[in-house]
Formats: sequence, C-alpha cells, structure tokens
Amino acid sequence: MSDNDDIEVDSDEDSPRYHNVADKRAHHNALERKRRDHIKDSFHSLRDSVPALQGEKQSIKQASRAQILDKATDYIQYMRRKNHTHQQDIDDLKRQNALLEQQGEYDGESTVPSTCSMMENLPYLRTISSCSMMENLPYLRTISSCSMMENLPYLRTISPCSMMENLPYLRTISSCSMMENLPYLRTISSCSMMENLPYLRTISPCSMMENLPYLRTISPCSMMENLPYLRTISSCSMMENLPYLRTISSCSMMENLPYLRTISSCSMMENLPYLRTISSCSMMENLPYLRTISPCSMMENLPYLRTISPCSMMENLPYLRTISSCSMMENLPYLRTISSCSMMENLPYLRTISSCSMMENLPYLRTISPCSMMENLPYLRTISPCSMMENLPYLRTISSCSMMENLPYLRTISSCSMMENPPYLRTISPCSMMENLPYLRTISSCSMMENLPYLRTISSCSMMENLPYLRTISSCSMMENLLYLWTISPCSMMENLPHLRTIYL
Repeated sequence: MSDNDDIEVDSDEDSPRYHNVADKRAHHNALERKRRDHIKDSFHSLRDSVPALQGEKQSIKQASRAQILDKATDYIQYMRRKNHTHQQDIDDLKRQNALLEQQGEYDGESTVPSTCSMMENLPYLRTISSCSMMENLPYLRTISSCSMMENLPYLRTISPCSMMENLPYLRTISSCSMMENLPYLRTISSCSMMENLPYLRTISPCSMMENLPYLRTISPCSMMENLPYLRTISSCSMMENLPYLRTISSCSMMENLPYLRTISSCSMMENLPYLRTISSCSMMENLPYLRTISPCSMMENLPYLRTISPCSMMENLPYLRTISSCSMMENLPYLRTISSCSMMENLPYLRTISSCSMMENLPYLRTISPCSMMENLPYLRTISPCSMMENLPYLRTISSCSMMENLPYLRTISSCSMMENPPYLRTISPCSMMENLPYLRTISSCSMMENLPYLRTISSCSMMENLPYLRTISSCSMMENLLYLWTISPCSMMENLPHLRTIYL
C-alpha cells in the first residue's frame, strides 16, 4: 500500500439511514478498523523502506511507531544529502565530459572511461601506481560504492597517505563492511594517517574493533589524541577489544586514559592486570581512587600493596594511615616485617595499639631492639599488665639502663611476681640502675630477696645509700639473706647499718 493511496472509507454522515443504533455502531466500528489497518500497513511499509529498520519484522522486540518515524526522518535527511552529493558529482562529470570531448578532437577518440563498466577494457587502470595519474581520472575521486573496488585492485594496496587526498571518499567511510575492501586500513601504523581517516576518530561501537586490528596493538601514546573515543571508554566489556590497555606500562599514558582515573569498582580490576603490578609510586597520582580504598576485599586485587617496601609510598596510600582493625593486617603482610622506625610515623595507628591480641599481627614488635623505636610506640610506655610481657620478649633481655627511661612502667613495679618476667632485673649489677628502679628502695620483705640475688653480693658501702631499707633491718633472720653483712670489716660501714649496733648475739 502506497502513502499516496487514498483511504476509501465511507463517512458516517454519508452512510444510509440505519434502522437502529446497533447497526449504526457496527458500521462505525468497521470504518474505524479499516482506518487503523491502513495506518498499521503504512507503518509496516515505512519500516521495510528504511535500511536501519531492516529485520525488525522478525525481531522479538519491534521498533515502536515513534522509533520508526525517527529512523525514517534520519533516513530521509541522509538520502537528501546523498542526492545533493550525487547531483554535484553529475555536474562534475558533465564538466569533465565536456573537457574530454574537447580533448578527443585532438586525440581522435576518448580513452578515459566515465563508468565502471569500462574498466575491463582499460587494464592499465588496474595497475595505476602513481598519484599523479589520479588527476586524469576525476571519477575515481567520487567512487561511492565498494563494489567498484574489485575493479581497482591497486586501491587495495595504497600505502602512502599522500594518495588519500586523491580519494576523498575514503575520508567518509561510514560502514565497517567497507573495511574488507580496504585491507590496508587494517594495517595503518602511523598516526599521521589518522587525519586522513576522520571517521576513525569517531568509532563508537566495539564491534568495529575487529575490523581495525591495529587498534589492538597501539603502543605510542601520541596516537591517543587521534582516537578520542578511547578517552571516554566507560564499560569494562570494551576492554577485551583493547588488549593493549591491559599492558600499559607507562604513567605517561594515564593522562590519555582519564577513565582509568575514576575506576570505582574492583570488578574492573580483572580487566586491568597491569594495575596489579604497579611498581612505582609516581603512578599513584594517576590512580586517585587507589588513595581512597577502604575495604580490605580490594587488597587481593592489588597484590603489589602486599609488597610495599619503601615508606615513601605511604603518603600515596593515606588509608593505610588509618587502619583500625587487626583483621586488615593479614592483607598487608609487609606490615608484619617493618624493620625501620622511620616507617612508624607513616603508620600512626601503631601508636595507639591498646590490645595485646594485636601483637600477633605485628611480630616485629616482638623483636624491637633499638630504644629509639620506643618513642614511636608510646603504648609501650604504659603497659600495665604483666601478661603483655610474653608478647614483648625483648623486654626480657634489656641490658642497658638507658632503655629504662623508655619503660617508665618498670619504675612502678609493685609486685614481686612481676620479677620473673624481666629476668634482667635478677642480674642488675651497676648501682646506677637503682635510680631507675625506685621500688628497690622500698623492699620490705625478705622473701623478695630471692628475686634479687645481686643484693646477696653487695660488696661496697657506696651502694648502701641506694638501699635505705638495709638501714632499717630489724630482724636477725634477715641476716641469712645478707651474708656480706656477716663479714663487714671496716667500722666505717657501721654508721650505715645502725641496727647492727644493737644486735644481740
């Protein structure tokens, strides 16, 4: 049914008088059905006439009438532009024919073809190898059909870009199907050629990627500017069509792939394996989202985070500065092997550890040897329960008094039972350490003597001042624990042991 066909329907006004309302209603309904069927058939005809809607009839989800009208409008506009171009081509050909007729007056006959059908009779046209010959074949400048390509094999092997200007239609290729007829397009290796193929700048569907294999192996960033759409990839599914994106090794390329700067989902990580092997902090600035990783689950997708060794990288991973849960420790093994105090400042949370249970996740804390690290672990300054001693073995081997200042709690030990945990206290030899152990100044029970063997071997009076309790010994029973008192020979010591002046043997 044509759009020009008239709808032959009877009007209600022209219809004969009906005997009753029911007959009139039936007649009206018949006319309405006829009108609707005509509109439906017209849309079907329109759909079949628009190439973009071909196959819609068999499609499960057919285009709506609004979509059909929209596509039809686009097609009409396209055909108008195409007709205009054809008219210009016709005018050009007419002018060229006029010139050829004038030239024929001198050559005797025309030898330049004006139609493709003449190609078979002019084999030399099949072997044109110079662009300079193009000017003599204007119609080649207006080839609009791929089917003509078979008659011009040399066009299949064009290599210099300079020839592109002589083949303008190549600049307006809009269909991937034409790619098969232009194999060289499949092997473009120079960015300079990109300017001659503008449509390559606006490729939007991934399906076209298969027709442009070279796009799969782009290596220089400079080509990125010629492929703007690459700058707006928003779907991971497109990644498979751009394998080279999987092997980016240079940060400089990051600027050309802005979307990489806004990755917000771990699921995309699998499509960007190189992200798994980042080895330079400088790349961190190009991946801002890495700066805000909060869930540990992402750690598995960033293995390199598991092997960070330089502290300098810490600034690029702020979230590492706010780890508050031990459970996250397993995902950061390197934290288990920190060997330098300088890294402590980059891990503030270590400064506020309040639970011994966290110690197991920080083995290195078990082997701290330099006192300088103490300032970086304030909590060590406030340890109160002895049970924590087992988690700090190094405390069991303190050998220098200078370390005492870093362990104030040792100054307030109030129970002998704690003595077993700092064995070194059992072997104190220099008196200078006495000041660091005030509680020794207030020993009131002999039972504690066993825990301080060195007291059993005091040999100098100068030490007496550091042991005032010795000045107030009131029981002979304590003498057994102070054997040296039994062998005092100089009377000068008597002043320091007044109670000895009143011993009754």
